[in-house]
Amino acid sequence: MAEKEELTLRIGVLAIQGAFFEHRASLLRAKKALSCEILVELEILDIRIPEQLNGLDGLILPGGESTTMSIFLKSNNFEEVLKEWVRSRVNNRVVWGTCAGLILLSNEIEGQKIGGQTKVSAF
Repeated sequence: MAEKEELTLRIGVLAIQGAFFEHRASLLRAKKALSCEILVELEILDIRIPEQLNGLDGLILPGGESTTMSIFLKSNNFEEVLKEWVRSRVNNRVVWGTCAGLILLSNEIEGQKIGGQTKVSAF
């Protein structure tokens, strides 16, 4: 019997506000249920500072309050680093946003309130 190929995936969850715990828990449940032809080691990381983006294969921007997230990102010099990380095509990175996270990833926002969230993406 041939040995299974091994693969390690490092997935970050932006853990500054919102449903980051629920996303982490869902990833852990998916890891337990995972059945595939290769052995996948899933490393799940809470991302709170820009340096933690280094070496990630994927990033989840969770639901929450998009204006609060945007203010946090701006005030902690995280916004531009995150934008560059999302735009980068290095190693087939994957980014997934739900609710507020999807708003942060959007290219256009209709009815944006003054002082509200900014766009992380520029696809």
